[in-house]
Amino acid sequence: MPKTDAIVKGALFKNDRKESPNHPDMTGPCDMGDRKLRIAAWKQTKDGNTYLSFEITEPQQQKQEEAQGADLDDVLGDGY
Repeated sequence: MPKTDAIVKGALFKNDRKESPNHPDMTGPCDMGDRKLRIAAWKQTKDGNTYLSFEITEPQQQKQEEAQGADLDDVLGDGY
């Protein structure tokens, strides 16, 4: 990859684990300096033009760890 002054860098790879239309067609890592993120992309077609729509999120592993570490009071609220 050529050297650039890009603020965000990433790569997309075919999603071999796609099991439903809601799963992304491509996924990959995204490096935003000190933040490691995840890119998910879906192949779309509109008016005969093909394009990729995408979202950049926290890595799934990090989301799972945050959910596991959530305080029970945070999950259930004050009523319990």
